Amino acid sequence: MEYNGLIQKFPVDRPLTDEENRLQLKQKMRVDIEPRYQLSVIRMNSTFLEMTDKYYGWKGSLVTITVPIFLGLTGFFSAFLYISIVGSPDAGPAPVWFDIAIAVMPLPLLALLIWVFFKDAYAYTHYPIRMNRKTRMVHVFRLNGTVLSMPWDRLFFCLSKCTSPSQWDIRGHVLDKDGVTVRETFSLTDWDFGPAATVQNNLRCYWEFVRRYMEDGPKSAFDLVQFCMPIANKRESLKVGYERMFAVATGYPLPFVLLVALLTALFLPGRWFAMRTSKIPVWPKEIEDVCRVDANDPYLKDGSMNPPGLQ
Repeated sequence: MEYNGLIQKFPVDRPLTDEENRLQLKQKMRVDIEPRYQLSVIRMNSTFLEMTDKYYGWKGSLVTITVPIFLGLTGFFSAFLYISIVGSPDAGPAPVWFDIAIAVMPLPLLALLIWVFFKDAYAYTHYPIRMNRKTRMVHVFRLNGTVLSMPWDRLFFCLSKCTSPSQWDIRGHVLDKDGVTVRETFSLTDWDFGPAATVQNNLRCYWEFVRRYMEDGPKSAFDLVQFCMPIANKRESLKVGYERMFAVATGYPLPFVLLVALLTALFLPGRWFAMRTSKIPVWPKEIEDVCRVDANDPYLKDGSMNPPGLQ
């Protein structure tokens, strides 16, 4: 789980760092590595590639974490306040100022929990990113429902370290005319398991999948995609939500798989609630107009083509 950019905003109005320049991912530079799509593709065709955001995999986790803490704190301070007001046989009620202090003390933390809760629930089911290879434009669905549209060739992509030292992501920076100052940032995906070298390698595999689609065409990416997330214009099913959360355990030892299975079961109700209270993202008409797809497109692939039971 990594929420840099969702809870803590990406730093902007600043120059690129030395590390960002060193870890730049260049659009024209082919990397000799196996491309991987990491269950991020929503739909693809000859015109565009649409992918999930980095927060989608653990959607609902903030609901699962904040609600029990909120209820626990509320219950604890309410009971404490009741005892303070009523008093005990050996001691009378506490002074009024003490009651007020007890009532006010948890409010900042409760307000913070509510703020985090609404970052997950009553928001959007996901924040898609659409790469149009014909117009060479990248469209990013922002957190507030607006859309960032920038030319693919003008974006600065790089590997970036997240809040946790073990977590990295791929960020796209919108630069000012000076080519140095960062004006806006979005993230393609993140990775947080293993040593830094392994994490960076996995992210480069994902980058190469996106890069080859945009630079080499859909044929280079089409056969790699075995499963599309069935969330285009609709909410995911409970089964798909479980399988997406559990997917992080793929390829790991049995103890880790069992731990992820338990966590997924615990977090699934929060994901279901967050998904059902959130809006489905809708692209503006002007973007849909330039992303029209031929019905006979040989590279058309979306969730409706998944195996039965995963649609």
